[in-house]
Amino acid sequence: MWIRRTGMGGILAALCLAAAGCGTTVPTGTNAGEFKKLPLTQFEGYVLTEGLDSPWNLVWGPDNWLWVSERAGKRITRVNPDTGEKKVVGTIDEAYPDTPHEGVLGFALSPELLKGGGNDSLYVYYIHRVDGQRQGRIARYMMPSGRRWAIRSS
Repeated sequence: MWIRRTGMGGILAALCLAAAGCGTTVPTGTNAGEFKKLPLTQFEGYVLTEGLDSPWNLVWGPDNWLWVSERAGKRITRVNPDTGEKKVVGTIDEAYPDTPHEGVLGFALSPELLKGGGNDSLYVYYIHRVDGQRQGRIARYMMPSGRRWAIRSS
C-alpha cells in the first residue's frame, strides 16, 4: 500500500481505512483486554434527523426518545428514534456558545422523570458570562405542572 507522507494524521487515517476492511474489536467483558472481532457489516447506519445546531450530548429518555443538547443552539431537543421528529424541550438563553467547548454542553435526566412522582428534573451544564467572564454552571430545570416539555429555572 502506498502512503503519502502526511504525518501522524495520514498514518492514522490509513490504519483506520485498513481496519475498516477487516472489522474492528470491541470489549466483551469487564476485564481490560477482553476483545472479540466485530465486523462493521453487523451494523447498518442511516441519518435519523438533521438540522440540529452542534449536537453535543445524547441520552435515551424515559419517553423512549433521544434527548440531545445543542451546544450552539442553546437548547435541549427530543428526537423520535423511529421518525426523526424533533421537539424542543427548552432553550437556555443565557448560555454562551462562542467557542466549540461553550454553550449548552452536558445534561442529565432525573431517574424519576416522567414517572409521576413530581421530580421531573433536568440538570444542564452550560457556559454563560458573568461580568464579561465565561463561567460554567450546572442548573436544575423542572417541568412545570400542567405544562409539558417546557423548562424553567428552579
